[in-house]
Amino acid sequence: MDNYYLFSGAITIDPPIPIEMIPTGSILLGRNNSKFLDSKMRYPDPDTDVWLRIVEQDGRTVADAIVPSCLHCRKCGDIMLEVGNILQAYGEERTFSGELKAVGETQEEDGTWTIVIVNGRAIQTGIDQEPMPITPTPEPRL
Repeated sequence: MDNYYLFSGAITIDPPIPIEMIPTGSILLGRNNSKFLDSKMRYPDPDTDVWLRIVEQDGRTVADAIVPSCLHCRKCGDIMLEVGNILQAYGEERTFSGELKAVGETQEEDGTWTIVIVNGRAIQTGIDQEPMPITPTPEPRL
């Protein structure tokens, strides 16, 4: 049986990432696709587990947080790895804080786990495991 999760939370970025620093067509910019934001949709899944939240701030377009790409009923792929890759790509001279939380949709599923930022690194914590640092990929798909 596939495990589906309810996602919540955000990891804030300070200072925010200017839109010019994010590659055009990046999968992290999927937040404009509103069909994925409907909390009752299961399919189709977005290409990535997290997106950068894009906002207008002081007259500039910036990414101010890492947010789940789908809030409800999502089979999790590599969300921990994706967060680690964002930290690697954009983390220098920025502070990331907050957490992303996943809760299994039913009792039979894997329960609750979170991704938190500790000393600039993404750490996964869960009910039945010790905290685990996330190692980014050498060439992240951003």
